[in-house]
Amino acid sequence: MNAVKKCLWLSSIAFINTVTSAYAITAKEIISQAEHNASGFKDMSQRMSMKNVSNTGEIAQNEMWVRVLTDQGNTRSLTVFTQPARDKGIALLSQATSNGESQQWLYLPTSKRVKKIAAGNRESSFRGSEFTFEDLAGMDSSAYQFELIGEKPCGNDTCYVLDRMPMCQTYIRLFSL
Repeated sequence: MNAVKKCLWLSSIAFINTVTSAYAITAKEIISQAEHNASGFKDMSQRMSMKNVSNTGEIAQNEMWVRVLTDQGNTRSLTVFTQPARDKGIALLSQATSNGESQQWLYLPTSKRVKKIAAGNRESSFRGSEFTFEDLAGMDSSAYQFELIGEKPCGNDTCYVLDRMPMCQTYIRLFSL
């Protein structure tokens, strides 16, 4: 796979409001706080924008909404793409159980079919992109190193911008907001 620089603007991964402009917190503390904030909920809904920048500078942008339900350690998430038009309606259902097992299903509206994603294919490309099915299922923070690289306006608030670098080197880097 070509090494591709990726930019992920995922507002929910490490969204932490700040009132100061000095970095009084480390990237590891931000991730720890974000994971704490995301734990203990029964359901969550969010809109996300994902921006891919290739090593040649080509930009591809997707928009989606995600709904997550948790119950006694079991998690189900549904990701539905809303933009661009060619991907509108594509949906990915991911299920993770408390014993560590996971399954995924992909719905393609053009064929009106649901396809189960085999465990061995979760590291394969999602719809020809540089992302894998596993990337869209969630993030295991222990598989990444994080660096705080700045702040960015988020509506009336300010958010930290993190650079996350996978330990496995599938990607060069992933930026999180």
